[in-house]
Amino acid sequence: QALTAGLALGALGALFGFTPSLLVGWIAILCVSFSNMAFQFLRGRLLPTHAYAAYASWRVALLVVVMLLVVGDGVSAGTAMMIAAGIAAPLLTLVLMLPRAKDVMTVIHDDARSVGVIYSVGFSYFLSSVSLALSSYGEVLILTLIGTVEDVALYFTSCVLFLFPGVMLNQYIAALFAPVLRQREGDISQHLAQYILLVISSLFLLWPALVGVGYALGSILYGEVKTPLALALVLSATSCVRLAYVVPSAYVGVLADRRQLRRAAGGYLACVLVMPAIAVMLGAVGMMLPLAVALANLANWALRLLVGASLVRHRLRANRMTSDPNPTPSPHV
Repeated sequence: QALTAGLALGALGALFGFTPSLLVGWIAILCVSFSNMAFQFLRGRLLPTHAYAAYASWRVALLVVVMLLVVGDGVSAGTAMMIAAGIAAPLLTLVLMLPRAKDVMTVIHDDARSVGVIYSVGFSYFLSSVSLALSSYGEVLILTLIGTVEDVALYFTSCVLFLFPGVMLNQYIAALFAPVLRQREGDISQHLAQYILLVISSLFLLWPALVGVGYALGSILYGEVKTPLALALVLSATSCVRLAYVVPSAYVGVLADRRQLRRAAGGYLACVLVMPAIAVMLGAVGMMLPLAVALANLANWALRLLVGASLVRHRLRANRMTSDPNPTPSPHV
């Protein structure tokens, strides 16, 4: 399926001019796809270090491609991608052959017996992944369509300074938290309510810290930072919201049943679809486009957080009812 989908997407990329040829697009998509599949496979087996090694394999390959295109004389993009794939493949194979974790894993969706049910679960995960990809990268596409090259340059530079540092921390925490949650749901759920205020307070403290780090980093890298304070605040706030989103994302990703997965996928997709409308409306009233797009993206992530949090609350309530089938009636009822 990955080979077929990669071929189709590679053909579309070549047709619309995103890649030099079908071969280059196909190889690029396969490199990313197989490294991501290896990442999820190893992370699900409680091997976060191995998972990140697999995830980084295509980045190493991409670095080699860039070096070949810059340094190499007459090296075509197709040849460079072939060499990159040749580097990524043995890296993935080596990581997958490393020793496995000895912990007994908790199995989810083991009641999915028929092919139809399996594809139904997979389609829900697919929709969630599509909405996540659009949430992560869609704002740049929106700004490219409605803004200028200068707007895109300012937004991307600002993201590097004020959004990406928190996102890097987000990815690391997510890779560790999800497998642990699957193994120890009872312990984590029991203490989740106790620490929720601490987490929220920590994120409010982290928000100005990310702004300060961004301006300091920009001064070191670029000499001066052209990002307006309002844009820096919005991007750093988005980074904090994405950090908070790790918890509901993990609950939905590794614990949700088929019905909850469908609800989450539909809710997430609805959230990301409102992002272009918000950006266009804010731009229409005179707001600078990079800030308008950033606010639209912040709204999208905040809505995703609320959708995920509602599902987490439902699961926690269901777990309490299961553990205490005859609760004592409240005197206020």
